[in-house]
Amino acid sequence: MDDVSIKLNRLAQGLDPLNDGVGWFHELALDDRRSMLRKLAVMVGQAHPRAEEIDAAVARSGIRPGATPVVLLRQRGLGAVMAALAALPALELGRGFRLLMLLLGIADGRRRNEECKGDCLHWWHQLSADSAAAAVLLHRPGPPAADQPAPPPNALA
Repeated sequence: MDDVSIKLNRLAQGLDPLNDGVGWFHELALDDRRSMLRKLAVMVGQAHPRAEEIDAAVARSGIRPGATPVVLLRQRGLGAVMAALAALPALELGRGFRLLMLLLGIADGRRRNEECKGDCLHWWHQLSADSAAAAVLLHRPGPPAADQPAPPPNALA
């Protein structure tokens, strides 16, 4: 888990405004936008979206059905589209980002409601509108590096 994974999950869950995320995405360098789309496509793949969820994401996105990212996703499926979306012309990358963000939100929302009821331990399902939850996840102390001694027991208190 990292800052970007938390940001993407907060956007997908509607905890942060999608338009803010789209603005952030457009501020990235071109290579970083392409890398971000690949990362996002992997996350979407892990949510196992269904065909009707792709249709719902397209409808919510406001992207016309003939736009390249939509056509790629509908015709090739998610597995084949990962590299293709990242290779789109720069002007299409924002559409791909918006579409994948919405698809992640829909598919992961379904999985959270159907499969992760009650005792879910996925860190991304523990996020809330309270940004303190993300801060705790990001800044929890990890184990010391192999070449460093462990801190004294009272150092973490």
